[in-house]
Amino acid sequence: MQDTLEHDEDPDDEEAAAEAAIERSRKRRRLQQEAIADIKSKKGKDKKMKAKGKRKSKNDGGDGDDSDDSDYDDDLGRDMYKKSVKLPGQLENCEICDQRFTVTPYSKAGPDGGLLCTPCGKQLTAEAGESSKPKKRAGGSGRKRRKIESEKLDGRVPIGAKALAQLCIEKVVKHTEDIEDFGDLPQNLLERLSQIFTKKRVMKPKTLPLFLRPENNTVVSHDCAYLEHNNFVEMIAKTPNLQRLVLGNACQFKGKTMEYLTDKAEKLECLQLYAANLVFNAQWSAFFKIRGENLRTLKLRLGGSLEHLSLQLSNPVSNEALIALLHEIGHPLQTLSLRSFSEADDSVLAVIKSCCNSLRKLRLTDNANFTDAGLAHLFTDWTNPPLSYIDFTSVRDVDNSNADGPADRPMGVASTAFEAMMRHSGARLEHINVSSCRHISHETLATVFSGEIQYPELKEIDVSFVGSVDTMVLAGLFKAAPKLRRVVAFGCFAIEDLVVPAGVVVIGVPKAQDAIEKVGGEVDVEEALASMAALMEEMDGDRDLPSSGRPMQVDVMA
Repeated sequence: MQDTLEHDEDPDDEEAAAEAAIERSRKRRRLQQEAIADIKSKKGKDKKMKAKGKRKSKNDGGDGDDSDDSDYDDDLGRDMYKKSVKLPGQLENCEICDQRFTVTPYSKAGPDGGLLCTPCGKQLTAEAGESSKPKKRAGGSGRKRRKIESEKLDGRVPIGAKALAQLCIEKVVKHTEDIEDFGDLPQNLLERLSQIFTKKRVMKPKTLPLFLRPENNTVVSHDCAYLEHNNFVEMIAKTPNLQRLVLGNACQFKGKTMEYLTDKAEKLECLQLYAANLVFNAQWSAFFKIRGENLRTLKLRLGGSLEHLSLQLSNPVSNEALIALLHEIGHPLQTLSLRSFSEADDSVLAVIKSCCNSLRKLRLTDNANFTDAGLAHLFTDWTNPPLSYIDFTSVRDVDNSNADGPADRPMGVASTAFEAMMRHSGARLEHINVSSCRHISHETLATVFSGEIQYPELKEIDVSFVGSVDTMVLAGLFKAAPKLRRVVAFGCFAIEDLVVPAGVVVIGVPKAQDAIEKVGGEVDVEEALASMAALMEEMDGDRDLPSSGRPMQVDVMA
C-alpha cells in the first residue's frame, strides 16, 4: 500500500519541478532580453531616473512597494547578464564587423559596450574627429615656473609690471610670419629682437631683412644656422656703413663670403664670428692684410691693433707664441680673455704685467700652471688702473689625490693672489668670478670681506665651489658691497641660515629643502646681519664674526 502511494506521488512532484524549471527559464530569458534591449536602446539612465522618482513618491506617501521590487529585480538581472569585458590576450568578436581578434590594452570600446578590432577602432576615432580630443592647456604652470627660475639664474629678477617695450617685443615674437617692417626702431631694440628671434629659432632668410637697414652700422645675429652665403652677402650689401658684425653659429660662412666681406666692409671695426669653420687660412690672411688696420675688436681670430681680444682655441698655444702676441698688441688692449690656455704659466703673467697697462677686463680660465705667487706678483705694483671685471674660473691645482694642492707652492688663485687682487682692483671691481678656486682660505675671505673695507662698485660675484665660503663670509660681503645684486654660491655647503638683504639674489643655496635661489625681502643689510647673528648664536660650535686682523690697504687709482 505504501509503495503504491509513493508511486502515485512521484508524477505530481516531477510535473511541479518541470513547471518550476520552465518558469525559471522563461524568467531568465525575459530578464536577459530586457537587459540586452536596455543596453542597445541606451535607456538604462532613464529607467534609473524613473526608479528615483518612484522611490521619491514612496517617501511622499505613494504606494510603490511592488514597482520598487520589480525595478530592483530588473537591475539585478541586468547586472547578472551583462557581458564581461575581455582581458588583454583573450579573444573577442568585434562589435561592428564581428571579426575575431586578440584583445590588447589599447582596444577601443564600441558604441554598445563591446570591443572593437584595430581597423574599426581607427575608423571610429577618425569619424569622431578632433573635437573629441581634450584641449591642451596653453602655457602650463610648470613652463611659467621654469621661465621665472631661468630669469632669476640670469640675474634678471622681475619687479613690478613689465615695461611697455618688453610687452611689444613679446607680441612681435608671437607673430614673426606676419611682420613686414619694424619701422624706426632704435638699434638697441633691434639687437634685443635679434636675440629673441635667435632664441626662438626664427632667424631665417624670410625674417633677416627686418634687421637690415642702410642707415645702421651694426648687424647682430646670434644664430645663423638657417642662413647661407647669399644671406650673408645680403647683410653686407644692405649695410654699406657696417662697423660691427656679430654672427653666431655661422656654419655656412664660407671662404667666398669672407672674400666679399673683405672687399665691401671698408668701415668694419668689430668682428665676431663663431663656428665659421669653412674659411681657409688664405682668406683670413687677406682679410687681416686689408682690413686689419681698422679693426678694434676681434673674437676667435687675431690681427690688427686691437682693444678687445678674446681667444678660445681648440689647439694648444705655446707660451712663446702667446708672449710674442702680447708684446705686439698688448699695450692698447682694454679686454684680454684667454679661455682654456692650459699651457700658459707665470711667464705669460709677467708679460701681461709689463705690456698690458690699459686693461679693464681680464679673463684667465681653466689653467693649472699659474702659481699663487705669480698671480700675486701680477697685481702687486701693477701700473694698470683697477679692473672692473675679473674672471679666474677654475684657476687652481688639479690633483685628485690632493685636493688642497701643494702646501709649499700654492697653485692658482689662492689666498695671497686673491688678497693682492682685491687690494689692487677692489675700488673699481664690478664683477668677480673665482668659481672653483678652492685654495682661498677662510681666513683670507673673512679678512677681505670683513665689512671694514668697502667695495663700492661690486655688483656680482661667483664663489661657487670655494669650500671656505660660509655664512659669515657672505654676511661680511653684504656689508662690504653696498651695490651688490647677485651672488652665485653653488657647492658652498657651509652656508646655513642665510638672511638675504633687499635687492640681492643669492643663487645656489645648497640645502635640498631650500629654493635654488634666495631673493632678498624688505630687510636692509643691518637687519639681515642681525638676524643671521641671532641664528648663528643658536648653533653649536658657532664662531665669532671676523675681525680685521690684517688690515688691507685698497689702492684707489684715477
